[in-house]
Amino acid sequence: MAFCNTILAYWVYNMENYRYEDYSQIKERTPCVVNSDIIRTKHKLSDTANWHNNIEIQICCEGSGYVILNGARSEIGVGDIVAVNCNTIHFTGTDDYIKYHCIIIDPDFCRNSGIDCADIQFENIFKNRKIENSITETVETYKNSDDICYKAKLQRLILEILIEMRLHHTESTSLSKYDTKYFKEVKEAILYIQSNYKKKITLEDLSRAMYIDKYTLSKKFKAFTGITIVDYINDYRCKMALSMIQKGEQINSAARNCGFNNISFFTKTFKRHIGNLPSFYKKKQS
Repeated sequence: MAFCNTILAYWVYNMENYRYEDYSQIKERTPCVVNSDIIRTKHKLSDTANWHNNIEIQICCEGSGYVILNGARSEIGVGDIVAVNCNTIHFTGTDDYIKYHCIIIDPDFCRNSGIDCADIQFENIFKNRKIENSITETVETYKNSDDICYKAKLQRLILEILIEMRLHHTESTSLSKYDTKYFKEVKEAILYIQSNYKKKITLEDLSRAMYIDKYTLSKKFKAFTGITIVDYINDYRCKMALSMIQKGEQINSAARNCGFNNISFFTKTFKRHIGNLPSFYKKKQS
């Protein structure tokens, strides 16, 4: 579809900009990227914890779950709106089942509209029927990219959401309300894993690189991201391998190039993290 051209590579790793996810090109056609009807279950959790310089809005449509924002876990249910502030490490999960929408907003659009989200801390979880209706309309509008007023309608809807949040759901607290002592170390650990996933990575390697003892790092990493360091490494490697396989690389080669030396372990780990065997995606390619 035409709007797919606005969605850039999802996981650009940029050490200089200190970003994990880069959505910098969404402004070419729209003020946002919309991921609708995302389903998570106990056995199919969210993508690995991430952060970006965009404001992200989620709304729970069905079921229940939780979000972890900079190490603080909060439960969410139907109708709950989650505002993920800029550069917040976040993770969405569930102990049962959840379906939600996610809107990621272009920061330049926010600034040009007079609402600089980089300087604002929005309330993290709230209910607001007006915003809920605007999100629903945004999701439906985003799907209809052939609409002659497509971009204008999205701009109007996103601005409505931002104004309502700015007026009624802004708080004075900032990152300092959380355990921020290790916030930078956790981000750096994620970046280290992303740049070294092809190599053998041990907890000792990470702790030395972060100048922090391995027990503290393990505890804080789990608190901030919702998963263990080992699970994060395996999850990221599997996603890299998936990308290679879908581009035509042989499964054994993709496994080796992503740090897996044992093909049996790779296959088992891949299915647990991705949901299907590697061969499923190879068949889809042919």
